[in-house]
Amino acid sequence: MTTYALIATPNVSSKQEAYMLCEKYMQRIELFESMGLNPLIMCDDEKPTYNLGTLLREVLPGNAFTVPKSLCKKEIDFIHALGWPRDILQVFDNTAFIAPRYKKLGLRILDRLNFSGDSFIGFLGEGGCSVPAGNILLYAGIEKLFDESDFIETFGFTALPMPLYADPESYCEKERELSLRFDRTAHIDTEIGLVQTPDDNHLLLVTPEMQMTFFHYFERLRKSLDAKLWICPEPHQLQPTNFVSIPNKRVIISQKCKPTTQFLKRNLGEKRVISLPLIDNETNEFGGLRCRINILEIK
Repeated sequence: MTTYALIATPNVSSKQEAYMLCEKYMQRIELFESMGLNPLIMCDDEKPTYNLGTLLREVLPGNAFTVPKSLCKKEIDFIHALGWPRDILQVFDNTAFIAPRYKKLGLRILDRLNFSGDSFIGFLGEGGCSVPAGNILLYAGIEKLFDESDFIETFGFTALPMPLYADPESYCEKERELSLRFDRTAHIDTEIGLVQTPDDNHLLLVTPEMQMTFFHYFERLRKSLDAKLWICPEPHQLQPTNFVSIPNKRVIISQKCKPTTQFLKRNLGEKRVISLPLIDNETNEFGGLRCRINILEIK
């Protein structure tokens, strides 16, 4: 099994900024390789001297993955792919799902990774719509994912739909904020995190808005999974549920999410939780580290 990490890159506006970020990416590559990961940095195919992709191809040729614009129909999809690689494709038990708008790009990535399993075009490829841990897969409860979730259960997963909307008449201000976030993307990984512990139990992490809106649902889910529930106290823009799960039941989380980091360390062990310094603006109201680092396990 080889584990790859597709890493996002931001737009830069100056040569000085490109060199500064390049140094930070070199440090991240070294860290990820020490953790047993094979990092690939998403780079565009433009050639100006201040371009970050150009620099990365020069100093880290083995880790730079060039993404031609021609593989995306729309420029906005190309920009999104560079910045949010989690939404291009996902691999479950050596079966790949590629998001429909990234068919060509997803196939190019699988070819680069020497992937030999089956691949499908499907909405589960948009990684923000699902959160797996062990044999449990939480997914956004929207119609277009129901058939795919039934299919993935044939691989031994238990697929559980997550609610997105409550009765609008009962909304408080925070619940309205949550509804607007789901209206934009239907992504659940900015509201929910799930981790399998070393003794094969589960940790269920949710934002206060999510827990408040669907309190009874999460109580039932907690009991059915026999999970320990954690309500993340950090501000939403720090994205405490949007951590990165990696093999051997480890997680990578932003160093700014200190209370949630301590919760994970208490329940997973100190060495299984990696507190990561951020590069540029990696966490904001739209997403966090999980959105920007796509982990792909290839047999």
